[in-house]
Amino acid sequence: MQSNEHLPIGYRIGGHYEIVKILGQGGFGIVYLVKDIHRLDALFVIKELFSRDFSYRYRDGRSVYNKAEAKNIFEKIKADIISEVNILRKIRNRNIVEA
Repeated sequence: MQSNEHLPIGYRIGGHYEIVKILGQGGFGIVYLVKDIHRLDALFVIKELFSRDFSYRYRDGRSVYNKAEAKNIFEKIKADIISEVNILRKIRNRNIVEA
């Protein structure tokens, strides 16, 4: 799964995490498997808020909102993702990523 919507494999997020694989994309965004470049064998999952309904990615990797009403939509989805993370923090299951 690779398109211009996803960050490329090998891209470094915050100079700390390197994208290993694109795990999926849904209504909220894109999920990446990343490795911590400072800790050997440390893998994590990062979910990027990116909706093709109101976002597009410049070639330099930045996401931009292309509709005037996108700010309100973005804030709503961001709040939903924060709620999702708070729920995941309470769940302990080997099949669910720890938040």
